[in-house]
Amino acid sequence: MRSTRAKELIRTALLEGYQLSPDAIKLLLRMEDPIKALRRIIAFLRGNGDQRVVIDKDCLLLLKEGPDEWADARGYDARLRIIEEVKTIDGEASYESFRRYFLDRLRRLSRIIRQRPDFSGCMKIGDLGRGVEDEVKVIGLVYDKREVKNGFIISIEDETGFVDVFVPKDSLACDKVRFVVPDICIGVEGIVRNGMIIAEDLAFPECKPNPPPRAPPLSVLLVSDLHVGSSMFRREAFERLVDWLRKGEDPVARSVKYVLIAGDIVDGAGIYPGQEEELMVRDVREQYREAAKLIEKIPDHIEVIIVPGNHDATSLALPYIGIFEEYAEELLQLPNVMLLSDPTTIAIHDVIFTISHGRSLDDLIAYIPGASFDENGLAVVMKCLVKFRHLAPIYGSRTPLAPLSRDYMVLDVVPHVIHLGHVHICSVTTYKGVLLINTGTWQEQTQYQRTLGIMPTPCRAVVVRLSDLKVKVLNFNAY
Repeated sequence: MRSTRAKELIRTALLEGYQLSPDAIKLLLRMEDPIKALRRIIAFLRGNGDQRVVIDKDCLLLLKEGPDEWADARGYDARLRIIEEVKTIDGEASYESFRRYFLDRLRRLSRIIRQRPDFSGCMKIGDLGRGVEDEVKVIGLVYDKREVKNGFIISIEDETGFVDVFVPKDSLACDKVRFVVPDICIGVEGIVRNGMIIAEDLAFPECKPNPPPRAPPLSVLLVSDLHVGSSMFRREAFERLVDWLRKGEDPVARSVKYVLIAGDIVDGAGIYPGQEEELMVRDVREQYREAAKLIEKIPDHIEVIIVPGNHDATSLALPYIGIFEEYAEELLQLPNVMLLSDPTTIAIHDVIFTISHGRSLDDLIAYIPGASFDENGLAVVMKCLVKFRHLAPIYGSRTPLAPLSRDYMVLDVVPHVIHLGHVHICSVTTYKGVLLINTGTWQEQTQYQRTLGIMPTPCRAVVVRLSDLKVKVLNFNAY
């Protein structure tokens, strides 16, 4: 039967003046209607003036896929490129190391703001005049924000000095003040009056990513926060997910070529009050062995990328380097598994993903009005990561930051997708063309979360189709 269909494909192509490569035939045969797909490809090539006579697998990727088409991942090679990861942690904490760290943040984020046409002529804070009615534009890191009678005062600094910025309540800039949190980089446009800037507008380093590239209708499956070793880990639900991938009865399952896990694959030990009472496996190395047994069951043709979270065996402060090898020996032996850092930015068939556990979401929820530990409130916070171009801006709160010579939490490259975890709430939103996804957890509510009033959304997996960034949220409580 398969041989007959292959001959029919070859004959159809020859009648139209084309030849088919073996890999193109193999891929076409995996489609629901191979002849229809071939005719669409030929029409596409002719419509675009393409003069080629051999249709190969790469040629098929030129075709814009239909809205309900899902490729069979077994017919594709992996195309994954690491754009940025953290391999080592340099230096020790000192005044000078913190100074270098924040200067690096300031320089890189201010460079982004200066690219805006309305902020091209910025001054250094130390060069500000002390006269009256001087119109100025400056960029700095936020040192403090406080509410006063008729507005807000924001203190900002750069490498040359400090200045207070008054934002009147009746100004356009006041609408943006609620998003101003400590240590982010902002641009200020206003008038100098008695040594203070009266703000007319504020600017954040936000900007849109490049348009998504043409990619095949393969899928990336996103999960986070397994917490293997916890008695609250929903093992049977995660095994249903793996079984769904292995059987491949669903076209969406067959399309999955990559699995990205955004940290906390194990529960660890000594992380939160009362954790020991909720551990089924107390030894952390044994937790990783159990996790490896689960990950091993994911089909070999699927690439698995894992970044660490705060429950994992990794560095104590952000950025987290990859899970320590002495704990993850069994994971490292799996040929389709990569252990990368938090954060990591990768290109999958040229679609850019940034993966981070999302440790700083706790801090931002505490600062930003409208943010909360639920689906909608979490969406507010995730959008701010794009607005700030930073994954963990606040220093000195719950999230420890390592004072490195480079601030790896800055989003130099605007990704098409940001994948997060940590807060155990599933939420999907978009901002400035960036798809923001938090995939929740595979752990039931802990006693500690109960005291905080956090209600997790367990057993969710989010599938992103590369060809159009279409999202499907799958609930494996119900599968």
